[in-house]
Amino acid sequence: MFAGLRKGIKSFYAEGDQWRDEGQFEGLDREVRHIYETPGGKLWLIDYFSGLTRLDFSGGFTRQPKITRYDTAQGLPPADRVVAFPTDRGLRF
Repeated sequence: MFAGLRKGIKSFYAEGDQWRDEGQFEGLDREVRHIYETPGGKLWLIDYFSGLTRLDFSGGFTRQPKITRYDTAQGLPPADRVVAFPTDRGLRF
């Protein structure tokens, strides 16, 4: 399970009837408001005023995933207007 924080995200792992705190991911220092997970092992994060961030776990879980950031330079609208939603055809922005 992933939880958005004021500075990044944290990962939790269910072990029996207990949750294990796996800590925060390196390289993320923005407030995360929304988290979407795709079947291909990628997490899409929407932070408050910076756009989208993609964490790539397609090669397996790691504490240092490949991080790619997207904003107006890649054609997104201003960050206060970025929304993402899941559809039957994948994640849409």
